[in-house]
Formats: sequence, structure tokens, C-alpha cells
Amino acid sequence: MRTAFFAITLLALTACQTGVESTPRITAKQVSRHVGVQSAEAALLSTIQGEKPSEWRPGKVFTLTDGKISVAYTPSGISSELHPGDTLRFESMSPATTITGARMTDFRFLTPEGKAVNYRMETPPERLGEFVTLPFLVEATVVDSVRSLLKDRKLWTTTLQRYDHSGQSIGGRKFQPVLITDVRAGLGEYPVEVLMGNEMIYLTVDPSSRVNRRFANLFSLTDPRKNYRHITDKNWELICRGEVADGMTMEECRLALGSPREVEREATYGALIERWTYENGIFLIFSDGLLTRFRH
Repeated sequence: MRTAFFAITLLALTACQTGVESTPRITAKQVSRHVGVQSAEAALLSTIQGEKPSEWRPGKVFTLTDGKISVAYTPSGISSELHPGDTLRFESMSPATTITGARMTDFRFLTPEGKAVNYRMETPPERLGEFVTLPFLVEATVVDSVRSLLKDRKLWTTTLQRYDHSGQSIGGRKFQPVLITDVRAGLGEYPVEVLMGNEMIYLTVDPSSRVNRRFANLFSLTDPRKNYRHITDKNWELICRGEVADGMTMEECRLALGSPREVEREATYGALIERWTYENGIFLIFSDGLLTRFRH
């Protein structure tokens, strides 16, 4: 019903205007393009990254993040005995050639029991990038570095997503103070787990990761409420729950739901109509900067 209302409203507004300016669609990347100076949150973990493969030395420790390691590491009989949290020690990296003549790279690791497991990457050593991400493994030094910066620190969350220690989603509230009790190796695409008592948040420090769960997207170093004293307590409560209501400003809606995937604007003599579209069919419609219609 609300989608139909929006379409009818825009048709009516467009029909009654003469020479009124209309702007094209704006993507999420364009919405955030104005951000220039790196925030303190973005800078905090920016220097943490893995070592280049050329710098790996025998004995370098990796932590297993997923029990599916046997699908990629051979022999599978040995790798299938490994479990998340187990460690592997790097032993060597060497060129390899397949029966078809393709050149690749073999990585060799030792389990805690001293058994060897191997991973073959379909790239020759001389063509490896500066940094290499091996499936189901995270460098222990990366986790240790994050722990040294975050453990016992008071922060404020900027995400609703929370998990218990088994990895089950339990939800949460934005902009709440938390004490970081520990940091440990994570699972799959989430290589770092930030623990807050009985809850945790998944974190990645790899700037090339497909998962946008970097520190600056999840935490604030200072109390965000102090920067938004002009927002009423009622609307701040909605924001903390990730909810919106009619009459909220664009700033308040962005705090509650984050930046939209796409923005559409339609200027008329009567008002500036703006539609924000998010994932999963969520949309907001503003008139002169105030929320008038939404599906959330």
C-alpha cells in the first residue's frame, strides 16, 4: 500500500510541475563520498595487518577458524581431526607443478601433534600478492594485536548485531557502553571475535574483505549521545533500537538504520520528496527532510 502511495504521489507531483528540477538516483557510494578525514575509530586498527608471505618464518602461528578445513587441506584424514581454535605452525612455502604443467604454490603446516598438512594455492610464488589470505586460518599475531588495543577498553557499540559465545544471533542496542573483556580468533569470514561479557561482535581487519564489519562500523571510542544532544530522548530511544517513526529527520533515520543503498529525489513547487531504499525492501520517504512514509 505504501509503495503504491509513493508511486501515485510522485506521478501527481510530476504532472503538476513545469520546468521543475529533478535529480538522478544516488548510490550508497555516492552518499558516503563526502567523508574525507579518517576518523579516530578508522585509524585505531588501521596499522594491523598480516605479514607478507615472504616474511613468514617457520613456526609462525595460525589459528583455525572453521572446522571445514578438511575440504581444502591435505591429507584430509589429518585435517579432519582439527577443530576451530586449534593452531597450525607454518613450516614452508614452495613452488609446485601439476600434471598439466600449471605452476602453483604449496603451503605446509604442522599440527600441534607435529603432523603435516598442506594447502595448494593456484598461483605461483612469484605472482603472490603482498598479502595472502588462506582459507579457514587467521594469523595469531593479528588477533593478538587487536587484543592489545581493545581488551579492557570501554567502547560504545554502533551496531544492533550481537552474538552469544556459540555464534547465535541475540540482537542488541546501538550506542550502548560496553567493556571489552577479550578478543579471540573468529569463524570463517569473521576472523576476530570481540567479547563483551556474555556477548560478542564479529570483526574483520582486512580492508579487502567482502564483509563490511570493520571496527569503525561497529564501535565508537566516545559516547555518541554527546554529539547529538539536540535529538529528543524519545527519538534517541528509537534510534538505539534501530527503529524510525513519522516526523524523524534524515539525520535521525541515518543513525537508526545507517546509510541507504540508493537515494531518489524529486523536487516540486510544494516540497522536496526523497526516497531512501535499503536492503530487504526497506524504504523511507521524506518530505522537506522529515519522514512521512516508511516500510521497515
